Amino acid sequence: MSYTYREKAYKNQARLTSWVMDNYESIKFMVDSLTYRVRTTHHHFQMTSYGRTDSVNIEDGTCSCRWWQTMGIPCEHGVRVLGLANIDPITRISEYFTNDRCKAAYEPIWIPIRGIE
Repeated sequence: MSYTYREKAYKNQARLTSWVMDNYESIKFMVDSLTYRVRTTHHHFQMTSYGRTDSVNIEDGTCSCRWWQTMGIPCEHGVRVLGLANIDPITRISEYFTNDRCKAAYEPIWIPIRGIE
Protein backbone atom coordinates (compact mmCIF):
# COMPACT_ATOMS: atom_id res chain seq x y z
CA MET A 1 0.00 0.00 0.00
CA SER A 2 2.79 2.47 0.87
CA TYR A 3 4.46 1.63 -2.45
CA THR A 4 1.31 2.60 -4.37
CA TYR A 5 0.96 5.97 -2.63
CA ARG A 6 4.65 6.76 -3.02
CA GLU A 7 4.55 5.91 -6.74
CA LYS A 8 1.51 8.14 -7.22
CA ALA A 9 3.36 11.01 -5.54
CA TYR A 10 6.44 10.49 -7.73
CA LYS A 11 4.37 10.37 -10.94
CA ASN A 12 2.47 13.54 -10.07
CA GLN A 13 4.72 16.49 -10.86
CA ALA A 14 2.33 19.06 -9.35
CA ARG A 15 3.17 20.80 -6.10
CA LEU A 16 -0.04 19.62 -4.36
CA THR A 17 -1.63 16.20 -4.17
CA SER A 18 -4.46 15.38 -6.57
CA TRP A 19 -6.98 15.01 -3.69
CA VAL A 20 -6.35 18.60 -2.58
CA MET A 21 -6.56 19.94 -6.11
CA ASP A 22 -9.91 18.17 -6.65
CA ASN A 23 -11.20 19.52 -3.33
CA TYR A 24 -9.98 23.03 -4.19
CA GLU A 25 -11.67 22.93 -7.60
CA SER A 26 -15.01 21.95 -6.04
CA ILE A 27 -14.71 24.77 -3.49
CA LYS A 28 -13.80 27.20 -6.27
CA PHE A 29 -16.92 26.11 -8.18
CA MET A 30 -19.08 26.79 -5.10
CA VAL A 31 -17.47 30.22 -4.67
CA ASP A 32 -18.40 31.20 -8.20
CA SER A 33 -22.03 30.25 -7.61
CA LEU A 34 -22.44 32.19 -4.32
CA THR A 35 -23.04 35.89 -3.89
CA TYR A 36 -21.54 37.78 -0.97
CA ARG A 37 -21.87 41.06 0.81
CA VAL A 38 -18.42 41.86 2.16
CA ARG A 39 -17.46 44.24 4.95
CA THR A 40 -13.75 44.53 5.54
CA THR A 41 -11.34 45.96 8.08
CA HIS A 42 -7.64 45.44 7.25
CA HIS A 43 -7.27 41.63 7.07
CA HIS A 44 -10.60 40.71 8.71
CA PHE A 45 -13.56 40.07 6.45
CA GLN A 46 -17.20 39.36 7.24
CA MET A 47 -19.13 37.59 4.54
CA THR A 48 -22.88 37.27 4.50
CA SER A 49 -24.48 34.77 2.17
CA TYR A 50 -27.84 33.04 2.39
CA GLY A 51 -28.50 34.61 5.79
CA ARG A 52 -25.34 33.29 7.46
CA THR A 53 -22.43 35.53 8.42
CA ASP A 54 -18.90 34.13 8.55
CA SER A 55 -15.75 35.93 9.70
CA VAL A 56 -12.50 35.32 7.84
CA ASN A 57 -9.02 36.36 8.94
CA ILE A 58 -6.62 35.97 6.01
CA GLU A 59 -3.56 36.76 8.12
CA ASP A 60 -4.17 33.83 10.50
CA GLY A 61 -5.88 31.59 7.95
CA THR A 62 -9.04 31.19 10.01
CA CYS A 63 -12.77 31.21 9.33
CA SER A 64 -15.74 30.99 11.67
CA CYS A 65 -17.01 27.93 9.77
CA ARG A 66 -13.80 26.22 11.06
CA TRP A 67 -13.11 24.37 7.76
CA TRP A 68 -9.86 26.24 7.07
CA GLN A 69 -8.43 25.55 10.55
CA THR A 70 -9.55 21.93 10.58
CA MET A 71 -8.55 20.82 7.10
CA GLY A 72 -5.70 23.19 6.24
CA ILE A 73 -7.45 24.08 2.98
CA PRO A 74 -9.23 27.44 2.57
CA CYS A 75 -13.02 27.12 2.69
CA GLU A 76 -15.28 28.80 0.14
CA HIS A 77 -15.33 31.96 2.28
CA GLY A 78 -11.53 31.96 2.46
CA VAL A 79 -11.16 31.38 -1.28
CA ARG A 80 -13.53 34.26 -2.01
CA VAL A 81 -11.76 36.63 0.40
CA LEU A 82 -8.30 35.67 -0.86
CA GLY A 83 -9.52 36.32 -4.39
CA LEU A 84 -10.76 39.77 -3.35
CA ALA A 85 -7.36 40.47 -1.74
CA ASN A 86 -5.54 39.34 -4.94
CA ILE A 87 -3.85 36.41 -3.14
CA ASP A 88 -3.62 32.99 -4.77
CA PRO A 89 -5.57 30.60 -2.50
CA ILE A 90 -3.29 27.69 -3.46
CA THR A 91 -0.43 29.41 -1.61
CA ARG A 92 -2.49 29.23 1.61
CA ILE A 93 -2.99 25.45 1.52
CA SER A 94 -1.14 23.64 4.30
CA GLU A 95 2.29 22.21 3.49
CA TYR A 96 1.08 18.78 4.61
CA PHE A 97 -0.78 18.42 1.30
CA THR A 98 2.32 18.82 -0.87
CA ASN A 99 3.68 15.94 -2.91
CA ASP A 100 7.02 16.21 -1.09
CA ARG A 101 5.29 15.46 2.24
CA CYS A 102 3.41 12.57 0.66
CA LYS A 103 6.66 11.11 -0.68
CA ALA A 104 8.30 11.43 2.74
CA ALA A 105 5.35 9.82 4.54
CA TYR A 106 5.28 6.79 2.29
CA GLU A 107 9.04 6.45 1.71
CA PRO A 108 9.58 3.38 3.88
CA ILE A 109 8.18 0.22 2.35
CA TRP A 110 5.88 -1.60 4.74
CA ILE A 111 5.74 -5.34 4.21
CA PRO A 112 2.77 -7.01 5.87
CA ILE A 113 3.42 -10.28 7.67
CA ARG A 114 1.14 -12.99 9.04
CA GLY A 115 0.60 -13.50 12.71
CA ILE A 116 0.24 -11.34 15.80
CA GLU A 117 3.91 -10.29 15.84
